[in-house]
Amino acid sequence: MTTIGISGIHTGPGCLSSGYTESLKALEYSIFTAYKPILFYDEMKQKTEVYYDFPIETEVKLINAMKSGDVDKAQDIIQCLYSNNFMGKSISPDLGRLLFANLLSTMFKLLNALNLKYEDIFGTAGKTIEDITEGSTVEELYQEVKWMFGKVCLYVGEQRGDSSSLLLEKIKIYIEDHHNDTMISLASIAEQFNITPPYLSAFFKKNSGTNLTDYLAKIRIEHAKEMMKDAKNTISHIARSVGYTSDVGFIRVFKKYEGITPGKYKETLHSLPSTLRNDHLNS
Repeated sequence: MTTIGISGIHTGPGCLSSGYTESLKALEYSIFTAYKPILFYDEMKQKTEVYYDFPIETEVKLINAMKSGDVDKAQDIIQCLYSNNFMGKSISPDLGRLLFANLLSTMFKLLNALNLKYEDIFGTAGKTIEDITEGSTVEELYQEVKWMFGKVCLYVGEQRGDSSSLLLEKIKIYIEDHHNDTMISLASIAEQFNITPPYLSAFFKKNSGTNLTDYLAKIRIEHAKEMMKDAKNTISHIARSVGYTSDVGFIRVFKKYEGITPGKYKETLHSLPSTLRNDHLNS
């Protein structure tokens, strides 16, 4: 398909250069239109705005949406920018490309801030800003940029999920390794991982499905049950060994989760025949 650019009306051979330049500028406006065989420079010029609308507040909202991995929010913001700049008014091709280049610059700034590599998200064959902004129409540029932001959001969301799983696993390992420390608490664990106790409490509940204090108590109880296999281990010794400063605290917690006192549990355990005892311990 061929598109012809028509300059304004000029007279005299000295205006050939101006006419040629205007014809090229008219062709540049093809990025804003569906296919038209003829584009008039004067017509395009009359419609042109001299600025684009991309306030800093919008950029901040876009960055926050990407940081949280919110695909819908990020794409809604881009859609609003597209409507504000290209629906009902026309900006110059250079400004149009600059707007999309600035959107992509925002994306690259975030990737750099989060230490993410462009190649990890888009592959080694990913397009450069120059490649993207040379799209043939505004609609194509819009769709390309919108897709790229969506892909970044999905990747960030996946990374957040992976980092959450890793942090949860580290916390569980720490609790397992320090369950017998009488000083371990929500506050001490939070300090270990450089986070606040309220955040730790909410994070652990959300990602494990149980309260951290309940999880610690159950870990201690499982270790206590293991020690009860040896009839010579007293309740006092077991309580101190699994992190309790007194029998009273241990007995209260054990009964809360098991329904009976540790002494009764131990007594019942060793009154069973050996075969039933093994089945009970392994259940």
